[in-house]
Amino acid sequence: MSLTENHTIAELLYENEKLSAELEAERFMLELITSLSSTELIDDGINNVLCKVGEYTCADRAYVFEINEDYTTTNTYEWCNEGITAVKEQLQNISYHDMDEYERVFDENSIFYCHDVTSLSKKQRQLFEAQGIHSTLQCAYYE
Repeated sequence: MSLTENHTIAELLYENEKLSAELEAERFMLELITSLSSTELIDDGINNVLCKVGEYTCADRAYVFEINEDYTTTNTYEWCNEGITAVKEQLQNISYHDMDEYERVFDENSIFYCHDVTSLSKKQRQLFEAQGIHSTLQCAYYE
């Protein structure tokens, strides 16, 4: 990209930073894919990916929930950062119906980001606050 009268140096620097961040994200995703494809046991691979994602994002906790046929959710994998108490055993067979239409918090890209859980419904807020969660980022995966 050449400097033209339509582009200031600040704009070019911004574009460069944006492209660098995208490249870093793509490298990280490639690392995760490589890690998953090179593991013999899928459980070990998933746990490893959760650890890497948690550390990369400086998260306290990263986990996977599966939706069961009876419309309950089960926490099947959990990674916790140092000093964080695991809650996997307490997050088994939670009814989706009791969570105030929880699936509706996800956007059209299956992403749910909440900067402040106090903005959620009472039941949803209680679930997060019981785990010491103040904000959350969740990504849904559907087969």
